[in-house]
Amino acid sequence: TLRRRAEGLDKFIRGYRELARLPPPDLAPVALEVLLRETQTLFQARWGAGVPLDVCLPSTRVLIRVDKAQIEQALLNLLNNAAEACAGQPSPLVQLVAEVTDGAAAILVRDNGTGLDPSLHEEIFHPFVSFKENGNGVGLSLARQIVLGHGGSLGVEAPEPESPWSTTFRIRL
Repeated sequence: TLRRRAEGLDKFIRGYRELARLPPPDLAPVALEVLLRETQTLFQARWGAGVPLDVCLPSTRVLIRVDKAQIEQALLNLLNNAAEACAGQPSPLVQLVAEVTDGAAAILVRDNGTGLDPSLHEEIFHPFVSFKENGNGVGLSLARQIVLGHGGSLGVEAPEPESPWSTTFRIRL
């Protein structure tokens, strides 16, 4: 019991440190396609064929000014949550979509998992709030903090009727 509690406290402290020490973004031009393809490689290294990742890229080359490492971390946090949410489904699928609308880049992370209770759409971004059995409540909070630090937004969209996607997170940069 003591060991389990000590491990839990250590996990909490590491998560708190991540949130408290996020440096300002080091902005540089990054091709959106390159960012998403490299993130896809990292995702597949962790999830392999167990949870497929479908990547949809815009038809034209899009450059964005971001801290590549920070945005990659935010995307991985969203993608890992998506993979965990749909891993128990008969045909799990996560989708990473890039689009340009109204002169801004948007990145969507979708999954066909269990979905989120709409009443929790804002609460899930609060630090140390988690509804997963072994969650620490840092991933989504950190992802939002990173995106806000870039002058963007991160939110959850309501599921569309007849859509295969139960959860969609949208980053707007």
